[in-house]
Amino acid sequence: PTPGGRSPTPCTPEPAGVIDEIMAGKALRRVVLDRPDKEFEFLLTEGALRWRLLDAAGMAKQLEHLAAIAARPNVTVEVIPFSVEVPTGPLNMFSLYDDRLAAIEDKTGLLMLRDPTDVRYYTELFELYRRYALRGADARDFVLSVAEDFRRDS
Repeated sequence: PTPGGRSPTPCTPEPAGVIDEIMAGKALRRVVLDRPDKEFEFLLTEGALRWRLLDAAGMAKQLEHLAAIAARPNVTVEVIPFSVEVPTGPLNMFSLYDDRLAAIEDKTGLLMLRDPTDVRYYTELFELYRRYALRGADARDFVLSVAEDFRRDS
């Protein structure tokens, strides 16, 4: 949000200080990912992997980093490729923390869901998407193949 509390419009650059907050959040996530007592599952679409937030070389580097994270014993990365037909699509990003908490995230904020019915809905949706995803070495190889596509473009 801007200093006035409003989120910037899609055409407005992030206000000063927001980038520093984002980078601090990334550093914290790296520390959390290093904890062997925690397990993480990430389910991504091919579209998310190919969305160009950086130049081609930067995207390749990011995806190679993701593949390295996927090799950790406490991390699972799954990818739904474009070639798979999925009966429904997500309207927004969501996270499941456990069987008691789900979060819906969009550009304007974060909605925490604690109602068991809501959490169950997102758990079932996650399981539905997982049925269509590449897993393990297949997912990691797929991520690296997209990184290679970016390398060729750089």
